[in-house]
Amino acid sequence: GTGVKHDPARVEALQQLPSPVSGADLQQYMCAINWMRISIPGYNMLVQPLTEMLERVFAAGGGKRTKQAAAAVLLEDIGWSVVHDDCLAKTNAVLGNVMELCHPDPQQRLCVFADSSEGHCGSVITQYTAQKLERWALLLMGYSYVIHDIPGEVNVWADLLSRWGSTLPSICAISQQPLLISPLRDEKFVWPTFVSIAEAQVVAPDDVLSRMTKSLDAVHLVVLASGQAWLLRLVDDVIWVPVAAAELQLRLCVCVHASLAGHRTAKATLASLESFCQWTGMKGDVEFFVRRCLHCASASGGSPRPLGEALHSTAPNGLIHWDFVFMGASKTGGDKYLLVVKCDASNMVWFFPAPEATATFVKYCLLQWFAVFAVCYEWVSEQGTHFKNQVIAELQHVLGAHHFTTARCLWANGTVEVVMQQLLRLFRACLSEWRMAPDQWPEAHLVSMLVLNQLPSPSLGGMAPVTAMSDRPAMSPAETMALPGQLISATLAEVEEGQRENIAALEEMHKQMLVENARKRDRLRQYHDKKKGVQMAQKLRTKWCGPAVVTEVTSNWVYNVENLLAYYVRPVHASRLIFYEDCDLDVMSELLAHVAHNSEGFEVEAMVDARYVPTTNVYELLIKWRGLQDADNSWKPANNIFADLPVMFKAFCKAATSAVIKKIAVAYEVM
Repeated sequence: GTGVKHDPARVEALQQLPSPVSGADLQQYMCAINWMRISIPGYNMLVQPLTEMLERVFAAGGGKRTKQAAAAVLLEDIGWSVVHDDCLAKTNAVLGNVMELCHPDPQQRLCVFADSSEGHCGSVITQYTAQKLERWALLLMGYSYVIHDIPGEVNVWADLLSRWGSTLPSICAISQQPLLISPLRDEKFVWPTFVSIAEAQVVAPDDVLSRMTKSLDAVHLVVLASGQAWLLRLVDDVIWVPVAAAELQLRLCVCVHASLAGHRTAKATLASLESFCQWTGMKGDVEFFVRRCLHCASASGGSPRPLGEALHSTAPNGLIHWDFVFMGASKTGGDKYLLVVKCDASNMVWFFPAPEATATFVKYCLLQWFAVFAVCYEWVSEQGTHFKNQVIAELQHVLGAHHFTTARCLWANGTVEVVMQQLLRLFRACLSEWRMAPDQWPEAHLVSMLVLNQLPSPSLGGMAPVTAMSDRPAMSPAETMALPGQLISATLAEVEEGQRENIAALEEMHKQMLVENARKRDRLRQYHDKKKGVQMAQKLRTKWCGPAVVTEVTSNWVYNVENLLAYYVRPVHASRLIFYEDCDLDVMSELLAHVAHNSEGFEVEAMVDARYVPTTNVYELLIKWRGLQDADNSWKPANNIFADLPVMFKAFCKAATSAVIKKIAVAYEVM
């Protein structure tokens, strides 16, 4: 014959079988037609009712799938109905129309046609035997015609026949929003105001507004864009933000977390926001926002140093700790160190940039502290030569102070070591957000000092150091969003009474602060492994360099990671990776700029040009970085390039012809 088909006698015998009565009859019938399933289109859908009934038979027979166990089960006892009779009749009818499988012709081309939809996929293997195309070509030769290629989505009339009566798939519109790494640096960023909050409250449903309290404060009376006067709605005595105002909520989170807020933790950010406003699900939103902050992820990390026993004070300015931290050479080539002075009781800190760690500079800074906060008679530092020498000894003797040093345990000065970790993390986050190089740290040290002194301290019971030291209220990030309050008039007697109340409240606050500080210290004191692998010149670099793309999993612990800018791939251990986003992350220019700024370093591709800077009296080279555009070329001091890349530096000087480069060759003795 021309193909393969089932025996007609066998098919006829199956069609004449009586309707099954027991489970064994149904099992025998299903096993018989299962041999023909490859020739029956849509076999599974066709016999689904009979298959489900057979599963009931096996369940009623105790789970056994033998013919003997199925024979004891009557179909009418387990739900045989008209539906199954109809399915049996349809199956018998289809058996008479089974497909015939043809033998392939080796002289003809074998064609495979495949297609898929949202629910199914299928393919057909066939051979073209008719000469229709040739006949069409001969027929069309008698006409003058032009062939036009119409795309499928435009060819609606021809496509209409295949889609007639089918349900339209639901389509979800997708809009891409730019990823703002540093929103406050964007000129388009709109600061939240009372008016924007009122505009969001106006469009809220009436049943929701009816449950909110109308503010009685005149400051909360705003005029909308339509000219309508509106009193802000409150919930739990703070401003209510509708849950639907997602963009407004995001801007509020940015204001209380970034920039001068100091990239606080999720708990501190939530506390600052709760003092100003509230919305449903705010805790989860704030935690997600802080977790997604690239600057916090880049700056966090590291292990705490082991802390030993330390002296503590019971009153502000009763005991001060100080230490130097190496920050790296500044851009101007002057300051390298930062002297950190901290009050033990109030946690107030003061930063002093210095070119060198000398005793004379320490003396000057201590006198400046004493001029502002009065003389402190108890000092704690390590045993460095810049702390323990004749200059400091004379200052100690003149003032009558006691100087305690930590012998053979440089990190035991734990009170100030905690500040070192905080300031380094803050410097990393702020430099990353403001797109400043690590050598520009002196320009940000005053802002960092402001932030640390305004941050609520857990050891002080949530009080800020500036409040514990001077009884002045701490700056809240929410204050940048609120309108100024009304002026209040007062008499001299009222001012004097208020001052006395403030002094009494300050003394009581110091007592509570000491109790909370001692409780916190006793609960959290523990020993940790010493921090290892810290390179002094890299302290201000971000801890996390990314994002990057995981391209391959080589083992359970090693991944191949691709740089988004230079496109080089390197293996990374799983412990060094932090998950940020899946493959749906849209890599835009803002994200690439963040990666470029916080990168772990780039290779020098070429030296483009050279110049002489009269103000600094140094030579600089224009460097082209591998994987970056020409617009990212930057000037670097010739001293640094000569020290890092001497071979490339000498080759550049020998091959160049400009007068400046020849002078560089003479200055560096490149022959």
